[in-house]
Amino acid sequence: MLEKYPKGEHMMKSYVAVYRIIHAYQSRGHLVAKLDPLGIQEEIEDLVKRNYKLPTKIIHNLGLEFSGKDLNCEFEIPQFTFIGGEEKSLKLKEIITRLEKVYCQHIGLEYTYCNMEEMLQFIRKKVESPGVLDLSNDVRKKILKRLTKAVVFELFVSKKWPKTKRFGLEGAETLIPGIKQIIDRAGNNGIHTFIIGMAHRGRLNILTNLIHKPLRDTFSQFGSPEIHHGSGDVMYHLGSTIKREIDGREITLTLMPNPSHLETVSPLVVGRTRSEQFFHGDKQGKQVMPILIHGDAAFSAQGVVYETINLSNLPNYTSGGTIHFIINNQIGFTTDPRVARSTPNCSDLAQITRAPIFRVNGDDPDALINCCNLAVDFRDKFQKGVVIEIVCYRRHGHSELDDPSFTQPHMYKKIKELPNVLKIYIKKLVEENVICGDEAKEMCIDYIKSCEKAYQESQKDHQVDLKTWIDKSWDCFFEKQDPNNIPSTGVKEGTLKQIGMKVATPPPSNLKFDLHEGVKKNTF
Repeated sequence: MLEKYPKGEHMMKSYVAVYRIIHAYQSRGHLVAKLDPLGIQEEIEDLVKRNYKLPTKIIHNLGLEFSGKDLNCEFEIPQFTFIGGEEKSLKLKEIITRLEKVYCQHIGLEYTYCNMEEMLQFIRKKVESPGVLDLSNDVRKKILKRLTKAVVFELFVSKKWPKTKRFGLEGAETLIPGIKQIIDRAGNNGIHTFIIGMAHRGRLNILTNLIHKPLRDTFSQFGSPEIHHGSGDVMYHLGSTIKREIDGREITLTLMPNPSHLETVSPLVVGRTRSEQFFHGDKQGKQVMPILIHGDAAFSAQGVVYETINLSNLPNYTSGGTIHFIINNQIGFTTDPRVARSTPNCSDLAQITRAPIFRVNGDDPDALINCCNLAVDFRDKFQKGVVIEIVCYRRHGHSELDDPSFTQPHMYKKIKELPNVLKIYIKKLVEENVICGDEAKEMCIDYIKSCEKAYQESQKDHQVDLKTWIDKSWDCFFEKQDPNNIPSTGVKEGTLKQIGMKVATPPPSNLKFDLHEGVKKNTF
């Protein structure tokens, strides 16, 4: 038990114990953070850990116990934490309270394995300083507006096309305000081009609410999958690009196409980003940024993810850091995570490059926005990748046409009882007097009207410009081209021989060029 610190040895033991507590929260708080909106993971942990109550769950594992007298003792704040702000000392109970708020609520920060002290202190300052995670009412209203569009879009298409596969975003709709915040904040830091890659889940929502593909064009494609001159590909595989003006700056957003091979697009996005950076003279990744959106099972299971991440810090491959979103549905098709991977978390793979991992409860949009701000600022400072893992759920099955309750009855019983994130967020903002209920209702009605108008237009003889489904505009590329005329693209034989002779002929002896013996046999 800690005693009120007198002089000498007791004071030293007390300070060491307090320092251990602070470091424990920083390094292990993510293990007990309230990340699962379904509460399933907490149920599992309680069975294993016998339900140690916060805040003693972290402290219990240190073998420390406290009395009321201990908690009222004041201690100087060490330099490896910023919880004190301008205050030089705090009572122990206040130290614990502040650590609980930062590390054990709806954000789980895993970063203490980063190999630079500057990185550790940067993250700590960004999250621990008092009030730094508080969002203004204007920001929260913007989040609500973006979240409304994300949720209402899914609800609208589910009612209009209930028997069509669309791989909707239901259960993870906070991704939309999150990725928009990434673009806003990175744009303010000078990024003007964003290359985005993702699998099919949520693609239509991204195309509509991020890339601003016209609603009528999207609605026109339902029931008519063969839109690419008979290629047979589907909407949730195709890409698009757009130039938009945000706060007076022109921003280019590109969503690259991706087939059903989920993570195939990952190296393509990073490679294209590297190419764009080269042609912009962007050697530090300050103008072009890659964003990858993964599923939890694909991120942890597909080898191409490891290969892409493992190349990310090499000087000839780096793109200045990729922002990785993981939509953690807590299930892979029908498989429980506990029998799907060997790692505790689906995002653990990112630790191979010492990339920080920010886990967040998918039903808390405010927490996600804070993680997005931190991710952009970290990448801008260190040109390293960051992972944002949104712990959420899949309201329907693998597609909208199967019944997941056969294989996951407990999970889907909870999902059925859970209101969508928009209702949760509206209730929170109303209770905190940020908005009134009528204001939120009007937002929903206005967007429903926009969707209905676009739907009516899509039912007319509406022709979709196929260029809107291409991730890069190739204006005039195919004009005046005869598809039956294939020109010769070869080089003359004489030219090839001349190049070969030059390459394989050593410099003249008068240049005192000492050719390695092993190479001489391959020269002329």
